Amino acid sequence: MKLETKEVIQKQAGTEREDIHIGLVLAGAVTAGAYTAGVLDYLLNTLDLWYEKHAEDPKNVAKPNVIIDAITGASAGSIVAAVTLMALATKRYKNVDDPTNLESDKNLLFDTWVNLGLPRHESMTNKLFATSDLENGHVKSMLNTNFIGDMIDKLTTEWKVTDVQPMPAYIKSDLKVLMTLSNLRGVPLELSFSSGNGAIAHTMSYHKAFAYFTLDKKDKDPTTFSLDLKKIEDVKLMLHCSRASGAFPIGLKSVPFKEISKEYIEANLAQIFKGANIKPRIEEPYQFLAVDGGMTNNEPIAEAFRILNPKPESPPLEQRVSDILKNGKEQGLSAEEQLANIDNTLKEEKRSNKPIIMIDPFPNFSFPEGENATLSEKELEEKYLNDGLVHVIPRLYDTLRNQVLFKESDIADLFSNDSQKGMIWPTRYKDGKKYRNAIASGALGGFAGFFRREFLEHDYMLGQKNCQRFLRNYFYQDYDQSGWPQVMKDKFAYVSDEGKQSLPIIPDYKVESYDATKKLFLPEIQVGDFPKVSYEDLILSDLRPKIARRVTAIMDKLEEEMKKKKEPDHSSKNANTITAEHPWLLKSKPFNEWLRNSLLGDLVIKILVWAAKKWLKGQVNRWITNQIILDMSRHGLFRNDENEPDNVLR
Repeated sequence: MKLETKEVIQKQAGTEREDIHIGLVLAGAVTAGAYTAGVLDYLLNTLDLWYEKHAEDPKNVAKPNVIIDAITGASAGSIVAAVTLMALATKRYKNVDDPTNLESDKNLLFDTWVNLGLPRHESMTNKLFATSDLENGHVKSMLNTNFIGDMIDKLTTEWKVTDVQPMPAYIKSDLKVLMTLSNLRGVPLELSFSSGNGAIAHTMSYHKAFAYFTLDKKDKDPTTFSLDLKKIEDVKLMLHCSRASGAFPIGLKSVPFKEISKEYIEANLAQIFKGANIKPRIEEPYQFLAVDGGMTNNEPIAEAFRILNPKPESPPLEQRVSDILKNGKEQGLSAEEQLANIDNTLKEEKRSNKPIIMIDPFPNFSFPEGENATLSEKELEEKYLNDGLVHVIPRLYDTLRNQVLFKESDIADLFSNDSQKGMIWPTRYKDGKKYRNAIASGALGGFAGFFRREFLEHDYMLGQKNCQRFLRNYFYQDYDQSGWPQVMKDKFAYVSDEGKQSLPIIPDYKVESYDATKKLFLPEIQVGDFPKVSYEDLILSDLRPKIARRVTAIMDKLEEEMKKKKEPDHSSKNANTITAEHPWLLKSKPFNEWLRNSLLGDLVIKILVWAAKKWLKGQVNRWITNQIILDMSRHGLFRNDENEPDNVLR
């Protein structure tokens, strides 16, 4: 019997239904975490429904074979990951089909991300722009973040270990959860060089950090923290790390870590740098301040890939099968023996080709025809070669940020066509036109969701709708490889965009029919109208006076802190100190000295300083308010906005 490589693969692929192991990547999003939470709501409930249908009719409903092995998160995605685990452990994730129904608040994902842990009637802007955080201590953030601490406290105080139940069967028993952090202190790494005076060290600082957990950890692997949801200390650490991952720089307060073991850091560095023997120069325990993980790693795709595929990459599948056939022929093996060897290879391939699903409220897209296709040569030169500081300075930030987020060590894996990757991102249409910015909380870099609850409700339901469409139409397998009963095939079969007869990997048993003309499974979730607010109500009545109070309080507090700041020590002539008596320092003119030291002059200066501060506060207040107005207008969030851009819909 002659065996061809491709024929063997096709013949053997459908012999047994293997478990499909997936990793979830939850990108950073600020308040657009409500969208990610909505996606998780629909995904988990769809998996539950599949299990229910299989239990009712095991003959006509295939046994569920999807396992979630890993969840990686950045910023808001980390908080969603933590809350998802808590919701799963307490069964508090019943599908939200009506966000106005009070029953929705029992869903932990919804309560955390739409209610933000507050009663429905309470305004988040009252919390966000309050000045209570400035009464004692330093200015730690531009916004009052006490509400985040209150939300975390609510999650921990309401957590009862007696309520913890076993995880669903689709959650791997030793699930890996990874959260990205940005370490403001950095981990010093030394590279030794020889010199005439002996060895010297060049020190580099590594600022990417990870909070890496293993659910119900059994081994002593130092690279991960143990996560036992029946232990309140483990839950508190997970929530603390998720809060740190979501601490958006400047806007939200940084988070301290005081007791991180040196062994954990060394083990993770060895994993990150693929076994290199790196010994950081740090004390035990290590302390640092952490801010938003999205600043250094906003889409931890590579980390999910490494968790799913811990073994070194092997040769391509066809090459391995070809080698087996060649060796089998040389060894005189029978066709059946060769098939057995190939079958084992195919099973290993299925285990290594594990899908990754990224949920990203703010994906980076390029235009299919290239972003510069319509630009003239002169316009291209102006865009890329203008060396004026006004053009160069703004691009410095983009350069630094893009390079920080670039993952050189994982580029081969991430760009490999063999690695199955799917993405769920915000999409909605109106009258056949696509919204350029589909999520309401997307304005102001994701902070707009703090302003109105209806923005978060919309995004949560849109997340559900986009997840529904993804599972039904875009996360699929070949028709002949599913191993499903014919009843399931008849219900869920469709032709993919690639023209192949296909089946979803996760069947959605809310499906009642298929519209072949529109290529849609029905019914679909109805999100409702895109939310719009009144300019007068939001800006004039609500935000403007609160922003003014917050700006005034911050500037007064900063002035107070500057006055309290100690003067440099002039007693020694240290190389790093320039004393006030240095003869080269520029002197004030005599008239200025007299004006500053006279009573009249002191009064004049005080009046001028008071006027300058009042003017500056007014300018800052107006600038912030105007930026809010412009960006919310660009996102189409105001009613009766005559200046709404034409590109809100495209």
